[in-house]
Amino acid sequence: FSVGPDSLDESEKFDLIVSNPPYIAPEEWVTLDTSVSEWEDPRALEAPDHGLAIIKKIISDAHRYLKSDIDH
Repeated sequence: FSVGPDSLDESEKFDLIVSNPPYIAPEEWVTLDTSVSEWEDPRALEAPDHGLAIIKKIISDAHRYLKSDIDH
């Protein structure tokens, strides 16, 4: 299933966050093999900030959704 941060309740905590976010810089799209660029939707693979924008967001917000050591 898919869960985005807008649908999460911060009172619910998780042991683990698993994600496959976009990670390719938009300027790299033209250099990709055509088996990728002609098949994949750029929205699924491209992210600003050298491809790191969404990864940085996940890392910076993770503490809001992960259980602390005290919870284990």
